[in-house]
Amino acid sequence: MKTYSAEETANLTGISKATLRYYEEEKIIGPIRRNTNHYRRYTEADLEWINVIKRIREIGVPVRELRGVTETEMNERLEGLLIYQQKVRKQIQQLRLVDEFLKNKIDYMKNITK
Repeated sequence: MKTYSAEETANLTGISKATLRYYEEEKIIGPIRRNTNHYRRYTEADLEWINVIKRIREIGVPVRELRGVTETEMNERLEGLLIYQQKVRKQIQQLRLVDEFLKNKIDYMKNITK
């Protein structure tokens, strides 16, 4: 099984090594395996979960909501992801309305400036 160092993981995910350590301490990711020298070694599954967390953070979910997620059952994680998906869909719907409003305003302004 291929594993990645903290630096490789940071480069692959765009999340700093310090943040990766913080996420592990807060039980948002992990527990992360260690090699014989006690260096963290991340698996493909770890990288996938880190990317899930990264996407969730991008939609504005605070760290406090994610603390301890690795100690939850899979069905609880699924339920959380479904809730986040609903939030994203609502945001998309709101953005489409704003986009349509702006399109109409732009069209109107173009017509009166001719």
